[in-house]
Amino acid sequence: MKNNRERVLDFVSQFPGRDDDEIAAALKINPRQTVNMICRRLCEERILRRERGPRGKLVNFASEHKPLVSQPAIKEPQQTSGAMSEDEVKSALKTKLEGEGWSVEVA
Repeated sequence: MKNNRERVLDFVSQFPGRDDDEIAAALKINPRQTVNMICRRLCEERILRRERGPRGKLVNFASEHKPLVSQPAIKEPQQTSGAMSEDEVKSALKTKLEGEGWSVEVA
């Protein structure tokens, strides 16, 4: 018999783009926070990728899936000194991390 971690990973592989509530309901795992902890750990291990879905909730994908929204290319700095502005650094770092499967919110 599979453990919850294996069940969650199998489910996400079969049904990409589902949030933790949907996974918990489908697999009948209670409390729902159990699924959240499993998905966060799988994301830390880069087995899953979590990103903001169309309803604003985090949704889960096996790492080989492509993001919902294409990521912009990293822009070259506009200043002649070669230094990047703070916004350019934030944008470049956000793009790089999201390309590696991280969910990023820029403050």
